[in-house]
Amino acid sequence: MNTAYYWYRTHPYFGEFYPGKVLNPIFDMSIYRNCFPSLSQITSIKKYFPNGLNPHGLSMLINHPLCDDSFTEAITEIIFELVRQLHFPDSPSRLTSLYASESIEQSEIWQRLWYKNFQNQKEQNAHSLWEISYKTNAKLYDANFLNIMPDDEFSYIFALDSAYQYWQGNISKDPLPELLVPYPVTVVRIVRDYNFSK
Repeated sequence: MNTAYYWYRTHPYFGEFYPGKVLNPIFDMSIYRNCFPSLSQITSIKKYFPNGLNPHGLSMLINHPLCDDSFTEAITEIIFELVRQLHFPDSPSRLTSLYASESIEQSEIWQRLWYKNFQNQKEQNAHSLWEISYKTNAKLYDANFLNIMPDDEFSYIFALDSAYQYWQGNISKDPLPELLVPYPVTVVRIVRDYNFSK
């Protein structure tokens, strides 16, 4: 078994964590029906993502208002997914994997980033760090390549190139390492409790 580290944030699809809990992708039709207004959308999701979705992937596929942060994030993820499917089909999808860290030190990079960006939004911050285990082939990528609009301007070519560099496994000058772990994932033990309101 392989091990990694996962920051837990309260999420209705995962529920509470405890040692031995097994995390799986979302297949539940009742959840799909609550998120998507038409059967044709659900059929398309099952066609494009037959292995299910992670909570982030589910949130990226719902309808988003134009020109807000969630819309930009969704466009980014879809571009990255299309590049993955076209050029790196054996790589784990960002929309169907668990995001983790290879080490506690790497996980602390994310902790500091979340606190910097979301210190006043408790629902966006992680509550606890957990060790997880998995049998599948996880891969490490640099999440800095997800910033496809560094100068607040959008270039489709730049976005495609950023996605290609991400999936190729390139590393930027200031890397933000994230480990994509395909499901199933088993919760092993709690490593740290953290209260961002302190």
